[in-house]
Amino acid sequence: MLHSKDLADQLKLCADGQVSVEDFEEWFALNSWNVHRQQNKDLTDAVFRVEYLFSSLNDGRLEARDVRREFAELAAAVATVQPLRSEAIAPYGHADRKISPAEARDHTS
Repeated sequence: MLHSKDLADQLKLCADGQVSVEDFEEWFALNSWNVHRQQNKDLTDAVFRVEYLFSSLNDGRLEARDVRREFAELAAAVATVQPLRSEAIAPYGHADRKISPAEARDHTS
């Protein structure tokens, strides 16, 4: 499963020249497979953008330096996306109290 932080880190490494575009493309192909199933729109959009950039590079519309610049910008954007909270939020304004999923279900009816 691909995580936003992993993608941002790899994009930055490639943008900085620490990883070749070819090596990043190989890592990306292995790790971005079926990302759309994660239901993370921001991550899916970033993956589609990277795919577009690779396509543009491979057909000569962009040069490697342009792709690296785009990767740097995309890395910064992906790194700023915050994941949603995974724990339930306490009802009735008790935000400092964590509740169980069962309690959360009881209060949503």
